[in-house]
Amino acid sequence: MPRIYEYLGLIVFFWSNEHEPIHVHIEYGDYIAVVEFIIENGKVVSFEFKKKRSAPMLPDAQLKKAKELIEAKKDEILKKWIDYFILKKNIKPERITKRIK
Repeated sequence: MPRIYEYLGLIVFFWSNEHEPIHVHIEYGDYIAVVEFIIENGKVVSFEFKKKRSAPMLPDAQLKKAKELIEAKKDEILKKWIDYFILKKNIKPERITKRIK
């Protein structure tokens, strides 16, 4: 389970045996969200937060933080997906300790 970001209590990661569509998982304690990316011509054009069936959705305050992070890092996330799943490169997690605005 490669972590890609730690952000103000949120953990953003891929499962090692992921599948398309390109997506990440975000955990905050027992809460989980899945973020699917819509890609056109190799660029992230939008993303959608979804509830994981087995866990409650992120609380509103954490959902807001998660949206800020995903908006700021969406292109990096796509690159990390390609690096990890297609190019088989290791990726290092990034710890972000200040609020993204």
